[in-house]
Amino acid sequence: MNVNKETEEQAERVIQTLPEIPRCKSCQGKGTTRPMFHDLECEDCSATGIDISDPLAIILQQQKYLAKAKGIIVSQRRTIYGLTVSPDEQLGQAMDKFYSSIKRMD
Repeated sequence: MNVNKETEEQAERVIQTLPEIPRCKSCQGKGTTRPMFHDLECEDCSATGIDISDPLAIILQQQKYLAKAKGIIVSQRRTIYGLTVSPDEQLGQAMDKFYSSIKRMD
């Protein structure tokens, strides 16, 4: 099982499903403009290359990216956990967690 290859494939699938970030109309997403003979930072997007005219849309898009990233991290943790802990240890940990809330009154 090649974890690195699976992770890369999963990341590529996630990137393809996310909507594209709107690019700055002045610099076409480069972050710089060339008025005559030299490059200057784009004033409209503060050299980010992103259309920042609607900050709420950017924040919502960032939330989507973070949610996808958290999902990938959780799945990677589960994969790593499954590779490092034997099935008997997993069962023992699950039973300990299940019975941890029970208080015995003798």
